[in-house]
Amino acid sequence: GPPDGWEPYSFEKIPRKTVFETVIEDGAPALRAFADASASALRRKVAVDPAASPFIEWSWKIQGPVEMASCSTKEGDDCAARVMLLYDYEPARASLLERAKFESLRSIHGEYPPHAMLVYAWTEERESSAPVTSPYSGRVKVIPIRMGGREAKKWLLERRNHLEDFRAAFGEEPAHIGWVALMSDTDNTG
Repeated sequence: GPPDGWEPYSFEKIPRKTVFETVIEDGAPALRAFADASASALRRKVAVDPAASPFIEWSWKIQGPVEMASCSTKEGDDCAARVMLLYDYEPARASLLERAKFESLRSIHGEYPPHAMLVYAWTEERESSAPVTSPYSGRVKVIPIRMGGREAKKWLLERRNHLEDFRAAFGEEPAHIGWVALMSDTDNTG
């Protein structure tokens, strides 16, 4: 099951869920994700001020890239691994139309969706390293930081300044980070 403090997050229209399990790998605790024509995530509630804590660091390893995936199309929007930062919705920063939309979504789902999301992804080889706008939302920016399978099956340490990445991707200052999520998905490519 998920590690303490983490909860599963699934998508209404995707029937198959990615399987997550805690394991010991190479002598250290790890989270293993198995995606078989599936998609879901694990998420953890946090309260992070990006200006006070601008860096994120993690280690990851994949067995191989998701063939024929592409973060820029709905048909191919799969990744071997994603680390996602979900920034809180702040009504004071939203237009009247955005506030109405967010209130409607809150009434349906029981919580506000994030105002924006920054996604660090391990993508297929042919992706560019430039931030990509998600085909599902203009408020989601995907940054491919590893591509292809040359470094597969090796633990790699990543360290990113998410404050600078957010500013570059969105051209604005971020709100607080309300959730961190991890995802591996293969629902679009099968």
